[in-house]
Order: sequence, then structure tokens, then C-alpha cells
Amino acid sequence: DIEKVVAATSDAMFNDTSDRITYDFTMTNDGNVTIPGPITVNDDQIGNGLVCGAGPLEVGDSITCSHDWTATQIAIDAGQVTNVASAVATFGGNPVPTDTDTVTVLAVQDSSLILVKSLVGIVPNVYAAGNDVTYRFTVTNDGNTTITTQPVINDSLIADPNDITID
Repeated sequence: DIEKVVAATSDAMFNDTSDRITYDFTMTNDGNVTIPGPITVNDDQIGNGLVCGAGPLEVGDSITCSHDWTATQIAIDAGQVTNVASAVATFGGNPVPTDTDTVTVLAVQDSSLILVKSLVGIVPNVYAAGNDVTYRFTVTNDGNTTITTQPVINDSLIADPNDITID
């Protein structure tokens, strides 16, 4: 039997690709034979063969280990990560049957853009009605999520939106 939880000492949410979530994995021998070990964990997000104990694990006893997951941009964009873990051990050369446990941790998403408008030039070099003024709009993603659509720029000084080109 396996139980997976976010460790009490770990952050319960993440918002940056440097954030780490620590999980505690507790394996309990609810069978009727001693498991000689080693006892490892397979986790679809952290990896396989994560060391948890050398063994033996007596009937009714439990062993707990901790392993870290490092946040990814994909998980931040998804708004969460779901990890599925299972215990791995053998008895007499045969795999010990085990269940899986799943934990979902939420991401703190902060979608944010910065827009800077700057004057590039005016033709001819005089501010007068009818002269063309060229501006540059610089859009920077300063949030923690990937922006997948092209920004739309609205400017009250530009009467025809078709006059705005985005590179």
C-alpha cells in the first residue's frame, strides 16, 4: 500500500520553475510476508526507482521517504501538476502487488504583460496635422505563464487598426 502527500515542510503551491514541492511517500506492508527490499517508488513526474528503503519491511510496518519535484513551465501553464506514484518491491523474485496514489498541486498563475509605447519618428520632421507619426509598441511578458496568442494593441490616436503592424 502506498500513500503520497505533500510534505508538511513543503510549499503547497508553486509559481516559478525554480520552485520545489517535497512529497512524502509512505509504503505499508499490508501483506502476510516480510518484504526483503529494496523498496523504491515510481513517480510519473519525479522518476522511477526512487530509493525509499533497503528493507526488510515486516508485515504491518511502514517506511516513509521524501522526494522533490521541480516545477516546470508546462505545469505552471496548466495550472497544476498531478503526480501518480506506486511502490516497487519484490518477494521471491516476483513483483509485490501495489496500488497507486495521486496528488494534485496547484500552480499560482500570474499572467501579466508590460506595454511600452515609444516614438520612432515623424515624416516630415514636424508635428503637424496630416503628417505620419510612427510609434513602436514593445510588449513584454512579465508574468509566469506562456502567452499563446498575439497581443492586440488599441490606441486612441490610431484611427484605423489596420495601421498597426506586429512583428
